Amino acid sequence: MSNFRGLLPAALTPMHPNGDIDLDTVATQAEYFKGVGAAGVFMNGTTAEWSSLTVDERKSLTKAWATQGGTELPVIAHVGHHCQRDAISLAEHAAECGVFGVSVIAPSYFIMETAQDIVDWCAPIAAAAGDLPFYYYDLPQLSGITIPAFDVISLAKEQISSFAGLKYSGTNLEGLQRCVGLGDYDVFWGSDENLLVGLSLGCKAGVGSTYNLALPHYLRLLNAFNSGDIESARRLQTVSLRMVDLMAPHGVIPSLKAAQGMTGFDVGECRLPFKSLSDDAASELIDGLSTLGIVES
Repeated sequence: MSNFRGLLPAALTPMHPNGDIDLDTVATQAEYFKGVGAAGVFMNGTTAEWSSLTVDERKSLTKAWATQGGTELPVIAHVGHHCQRDAISLAEHAAECGVFGVSVIAPSYFIMETAQDIVDWCAPIAAAAGDLPFYYYDLPQLSGITIPAFDVISLAKEQISSFAGLKYSGTNLEGLQRCVGLGDYDVFWGSDENLLVGLSLGCKAGVGSTYNLALPHYLRLLNAFNSGDIESARRLQTVSLRMVDLMAPHGVIPSLKAAQGMTGFDVGECRLPFKSLSDDAASELIDGLSTLGIVES
């Protein structure tokens, strides 16, 4: 049940100076992603600041992305929410909008105790999206959920008819390898700075935040790996690590928003609790990225 090959940006949410969602810029983002070779887009996820958005805002973004993505840019909409009823509503709406698939992260306030608990939570949400491919979203560093993704998807593939794979953003490489070996499912590797590791372990697709800025760079890495030029792939991965190092002191998401103008368009700033970069910090970041040569305008 594998569908994806390639790299999908985890889309940033464009915002106006007053903090309102800037839906018009979604068209610009979509055209940019199409132009640089994105295999699709993952929206309303962590990079999109989903937990800082209202349900109505997330629905408006889903509609905008589905409209702008079309058949050229398949859209996977994250519909997870701490409230299952809201997640179901988001999934129903995503299906109505015509997205390619939906994804769900388990709630991280009242944390579930077993893999079966997570599947029981996800099943009605997946059903609300009809036959659309359903992807489990594993991000233990932020969710606090330590139940192995392999345990969850081993059950999900038997109990959720639309199950198609997962977005694996954890750091446990043994767990990643187990997921890849489970069968013919999509395993989206969610660690940009370790893309080469995921490819080496058998991942065919990736979802990443820094793909917003540097997708052509990562596609060169992917092509080098696929052609057997491992030395070039390693060199390209090292450059991406330096990019992440430049962003880390300020937070990756605020840094991405501050630097997005390097690609020819702006997406505004983040909402609280994120802090936007000062003018000096943003200038220093952009200078550093320019020196690396990793961002193409």
